[in-house]
Amino acid sequence: MAALALPPLLTPVPAAAAAYSISASPSSLVFLQGESTHDLTITNTGSATVSFNANPIAPFNEIGLSNKTCSGIGTGAPGGTLGAGQSCILAVGFNPTQLGAQHWQIQLTYGPPPDGTGNQLAVPLTLYHYAFYGLYTLDAYGGIHPNGCQPLSGGPYWRGWRIARALALIPTQQVPGGYVLDGLGGVHPFGNAPAVSDWPRFGWDIARDIKLMPTANSSDAPGYVLDGWGGVHPFGGAAPVRQTAYWPQFDIAKKMVILPDGSGGYVLDGFGGLHPFSIGSSLPPPPMASAYWPGMNLARDVELNPGLSPIGGVTLDAWGGVHPFGSQPALAAPGPFWPYRDVARAIRFDDANANEGWIMDAYGGLHAFAQTPGSATSPAPPYPYWGAPLAVDLAAF
Repeated sequence: MAALALPPLLTPVPAAAAAYSISASPSSLVFLQGESTHDLTITNTGSATVSFNANPIAPFNEIGLSNKTCSGIGTGAPGGTLGAGQSCILAVGFNPTQLGAQHWQIQLTYGPPPDGTGNQLAVPLTLYHYAFYGLYTLDAYGGIHPNGCQPLSGGPYWRGWRIARALALIPTQQVPGGYVLDGLGGVHPFGNAPAVSDWPRFGWDIARDIKLMPTANSSDAPGYVLDGWGGVHPFGGAAPVRQTAYWPQFDIAKKMVILPDGSGGYVLDGFGGLHPFSIGSSLPPPPMASAYWPGMNLARDVELNPGLSPIGGVTLDAWGGVHPFGSQPALAAPGPFWPYRDVARAIRFDDANANEGWIMDAYGGLHAFAQTPGSATSPAPPYPYWGAPLAVDLAAF
């Protein structure tokens, strides 16, 4: 019986490359808070020489484009002429004129020289501009989450162990970094913050808050840890404190603030009381009346308004109520209120516009507030949000 003849092997024939084709890298651009420029690389992925033009589809002057290495298109919009396989770079600039998240695009038109028309490619833009430079959320496991701003690396993380208690940032844009406090008193640096070794070692879960001196920088970052009984403990070479309030065996101290001049501060107890302490040889700050709920553990946070002199600020209760003290006027738009729900966790003024700021809830949500009627409250940036109460602190610089 004759063998069957096998058909000849078929060799796949590659599809012909398009004559005119370009790509953009990255395929989309994100401008985080504080970023003003990005590079966009354009590559000729076709088989023939191609010309292209680039135009921003955005409000006037919000997005700027210029040729960084591209050349050959002539006058008019930024663009270039590229041989097959060649690339060039456009500089994309962001000059924000409004607060919030924006979504625009760069439209690339391309085709045969000299005009470069007939085809289009869109590069989506996401742009963040807020009234802060850096705003970060701390979760219960130690995760540090940027809210529309640059990520910070190097911090601790205790997966499955809800031991993170507070977050402090070095107060300069040039030194993005800070410290995470764990419940045992550990002070853990992240970003460009210097390591410290003289933090308190309680050995049990009693640490409640951490604050840095206004002079903290990348080489010297003195600060203080608050324990639940009201003790204020220096680290990083900070001077000792003289304090007036201490509740042995009573875990009632919640948060603290340091005065802008570094001379002292206040401890917030769970009933709402503010208790002054002095740093080093300084005189203690004046007593400060505040909202007070005797026997009700409702107070959650305290914040000084950086724009006020004499001293003033707000306390935050568990339901979201915002209560002024000192020279701080009442807030016309105080933010959300969750009656009888223990959900509010932190409040922060915006340092650049002390009339506004944000309240953080226990699930990570950020809610804007304003001091004066009709003021344009700073919109909340993109924030982490969990289905469980994992958010423990909020820090800004």
